[in-house]
Amino acid sequence: MNHNCPYCAAKLSMRLVRSKPLPNETRFLPMRAHMVCPNCSGALELNLHPMEEKFHKNALWLVLPGIAGMFLENIWLLLLSAILMTVAAGYVSCFIWKNLRSWLRYKQFEVLKTRKRPTHYVRATPRHFGVFPKRGTHRRT
Repeated sequence: MNHNCPYCAAKLSMRLVRSKPLPNETRFLPMRAHMVCPNCSGALELNLHPMEEKFHKNALWLVLPGIAGMFLENIWLLLLSAILMTVAAGYVSCFIWKNLRSWLRYKQFEVLKTRKRPTHYVRATPRHFGVFPKRGTHRRT
Protein backbone atom coordinates (compact mmCIF):
# COMPACT_ATOMS: atom_id res chain seq x y z
CA MET A 1 0.00 0.00 0.00
CA ASN A 2 1.02 3.53 -0.65
CA HIS A 3 1.23 5.18 2.78
CA ASN A 4 2.18 8.63 1.46
CA CYS A 5 0.39 11.78 2.54
CA PRO A 6 -2.00 13.04 -0.17
CA TYR A 7 -0.99 16.67 0.60
CA CYS A 8 2.81 16.64 0.85
CA ALA A 9 3.68 13.08 -0.33
CA ALA A 10 5.65 12.38 2.87
CA LYS A 11 6.07 8.70 3.77
CA LEU A 12 3.86 7.79 6.73
CA SER A 13 4.42 4.02 6.77
CA MET A 14 6.54 3.88 9.93
CA ARG A 15 5.45 7.16 11.51
CA LEU A 16 2.88 7.89 14.17
CA VAL A 17 -0.16 9.62 12.69
CA ARG A 18 -1.90 11.49 15.49
CA SER A 19 -5.52 12.57 15.63
CA LYS A 20 -6.97 16.01 16.18
CA PRO A 21 -10.54 16.86 17.28
CA LEU A 22 -12.87 18.56 14.83
CA PRO A 23 -13.88 22.18 15.48
CA ASN A 24 -16.37 22.65 18.32
CA GLU A 25 -15.23 19.40 19.98
CA THR A 26 -13.52 19.02 23.33
CA ARG A 27 -9.84 18.15 23.41
CA PHE A 28 -10.41 15.48 26.04
CA LEU A 29 -12.22 12.48 24.54
CA PRO A 30 -13.71 14.17 21.47
CA MET A 31 -16.70 12.52 19.80
CA ARG A 32 -15.35 13.22 16.31
CA ALA A 33 -11.71 13.55 15.28
CA HIS A 34 -9.50 13.17 12.21
CA MET A 35 -5.91 12.09 11.64
CA VAL A 36 -3.21 14.69 11.00
CA CYS A 37 -0.05 14.36 8.91
CA PRO A 38 3.05 14.91 11.11
CA ASN A 39 4.80 16.89 8.33
CA CYS A 40 2.22 19.28 6.90
CA SER A 41 -0.62 18.99 9.46
CA GLY A 42 -3.05 18.08 6.67
CA ALA A 43 -6.30 16.40 7.68
CA LEU A 44 -6.26 12.70 6.73
CA GLU A 45 -8.84 9.94 6.55
CA LEU A 46 -8.37 6.18 6.08
CA ASN A 47 -9.04 5.03 2.54
CA LEU A 48 -10.12 1.41 2.93
CA HIS A 49 -10.25 -0.80 -0.14
CA PRO A 50 -13.68 -2.45 -0.68
CA MET A 51 -12.06 -5.86 -0.20
CA GLU A 52 -10.73 -4.77 3.19
CA GLU A 53 -14.19 -3.56 4.21
CA LYS A 54 -15.71 -6.92 3.26
CA PHE A 55 -13.05 -8.74 5.27
CA HIS A 56 -13.64 -6.56 8.32
CA LYS A 57 -17.38 -7.17 8.15
CA ASN A 58 -16.98 -10.94 7.75
CA ALA A 59 -14.14 -11.42 10.26
CA LEU A 60 -16.68 -12.17 12.98
CA TRP A 61 -17.51 -15.49 11.30
CA LEU A 62 -13.87 -16.54 11.74
CA VAL A 63 -13.88 -15.74 15.44
CA LEU A 64 -17.20 -17.38 16.30
CA PRO A 65 -15.86 -21.00 16.29
CA GLY A 66 -13.16 -19.91 18.74
CA ILE A 67 -15.67 -18.29 21.06
CA ALA A 68 -17.92 -21.35 20.85
CA GLY A 69 -14.91 -23.58 21.54
CA MET A 70 -14.05 -21.60 24.66
CA PHE A 71 -17.58 -21.80 26.05
CA LEU A 72 -18.09 -25.45 25.08
CA GLU A 73 -14.54 -26.35 26.12
CA ASN A 74 -13.98 -28.03 22.76
CA ILE A 75 -10.37 -28.05 21.59
CA TRP A 76 -11.34 -28.89 18.00
CA LEU A 77 -13.38 -25.73 17.59
CA LEU A 78 -10.47 -23.71 18.95
CA LEU A 79 -8.09 -25.34 16.48
CA LEU A 80 -10.55 -24.80 13.62
CA SER A 81 -10.84 -21.13 14.53
CA ALA A 82 -7.05 -20.74 14.71
CA ILE A 83 -6.63 -22.37 11.29
CA LEU A 84 -9.40 -20.24 9.74
CA MET A 85 -7.93 -17.02 11.11
CA THR A 86 -4.41 -17.93 9.96
CA VAL A 87 -5.57 -18.76 6.42
CA ALA A 88 -7.68 -15.60 6.22
CA ALA A 89 -4.86 -13.39 7.51
CA GLY A 90 -2.47 -14.95 4.99
CA TYR A 91 -4.94 -14.46 2.15
CA VAL A 92 -5.58 -10.82 3.04
CA SER A 93 -1.85 -10.11 3.46
CA CYS A 94 -1.08 -11.72 0.10
CA PHE A 95 -3.94 -9.84 -1.57
CA ILE A 96 -2.75 -6.50 -0.16
CA TRP A 97 0.89 -7.20 -1.05
CA LYS A 98 0.12 -8.17 -4.66
CA ASN A 99 -2.88 -6.11 -5.72
CA LEU A 100 -2.87 -2.95 -3.62
CA ARG A 101 0.62 -1.59 -4.17
CA SER A 102 -0.65 1.68 -5.65
CA TRP A 103 -3.75 2.00 -3.44
CA LEU A 104 -3.55 5.13 -1.29
CA ARG A 105 -3.91 4.30 2.39
CA TYR A 106 -4.87 7.85 3.35
CA LYS A 107 -7.13 10.33 1.58
CA GLN A 108 -7.97 13.95 2.22
CA PHE A 109 -10.42 14.41 5.05
CA GLU A 110 -13.95 15.35 4.01
CA VAL A 111 -16.13 17.00 6.60
CA LEU A 112 -19.54 15.38 6.82
CA LYS A 113 -22.35 17.84 6.44
CA THR A 114 -24.50 17.57 9.51
CA ARG A 115 -28.04 18.84 9.66
CA LYS A 116 -28.48 22.16 11.32
CA ARG A 117 -30.09 22.14 14.72
CA PRO A 118 -33.13 24.34 15.13
CA THR A 119 -32.43 27.65 16.80
CA HIS A 120 -35.73 27.73 18.69
CA TYR A 121 -37.71 25.03 20.37
CA VAL A 122 -41.45 24.83 21.00
CA ARG A 123 -42.12 24.55 24.66
CA ALA A 124 -44.15 21.43 25.33
CA THR A 125 -47.04 22.08 27.68
CA PRO A 126 -49.68 19.63 28.88
CA ARG A 127 -52.03 21.07 26.24
CA HIS A 128 -49.75 19.70 23.49
CA PHE A 129 -50.16 16.20 24.85
CA GLY A 130 -53.97 16.37 25.08
CA VAL A 131 -54.12 16.46 28.87
CA PHE A 132 -55.97 19.76 29.10
CA PRO A 133 -58.62 20.96 26.63
CA LYS A 134 -58.00 24.09 24.58
CA ARG A 135 -59.04 27.44 25.99
CA GLY A 136 -62.70 28.25 25.67
CA THR A 137 -63.83 24.70 24.91
CA HIS A 138 -64.45 23.54 28.46
CA ARG A 139 -67.65 24.21 30.40
CA ARG A 140 -67.69 26.43 33.37
CA THR A 141 -70.02 25.55 36.20
